[in-house]
Amino acid sequence: MFFHFLLCFSFRICIFAGKSRYVRKMRYFTLSLLLLFTAVELSAQQAPDFRVQDMRGEMVSLSGLRGKYVVLDFWGTWCPACMKEIPSLKKLYKKHHDDLEIISVNCFDEGDEWQEVVKDYHLKWPQLKNTREADFVKKYDVRVFPTKLLLDREGKILFRLSGEHQSFFKKVSEILKKE
Repeated sequence: MFFHFLLCFSFRICIFAGKSRYVRKMRYFTLSLLLLFTAVELSAQQAPDFRVQDMRGEMVSLSGLRGKYVVLDFWGTWCPACMKEIPSLKKLYKKHHDDLEIISVNCFDEGDEWQEVVKDYHLKWPQLKNTREADFVKKYDVRVFPTKLLLDREGKILFRLSGEHQSFFKKVSEILKKE
């Protein structure tokens, strides 16, 4: 547990330390180690509600999506594992869009690079930006990227997965098939 804390602390220092090549390499190295120590966390607590404007200027609220399953996806363009999972997210969205909504939250990207990625990959679901005001990272206790949460139709957290795992997409599909 102490080792996990130390890695999280090191990653946060790397985020705020600057943009040198060394810092970026340390950030990726620290992230890689963190991914080795993450696992699925089961929960049944209510997800914190929010109401914010998405990239297209539309208001998005979690409570407004009741009745659908929701995937909350915390990602960044600086995260290779996050970028690698985009095709799987697109496939999941296309297959289950009637019963599932995805909300992606971009974290720690500076400038508009993340918006270009959204446009280049033709991501059709709501795209939010983590800000000091919204601070999704703090509200949802995100420590590792990518982190994904699956919420049930009432907005309760069914499970959470941190790190790059294709098992997340399989598990979501299994749950949606049972409906």
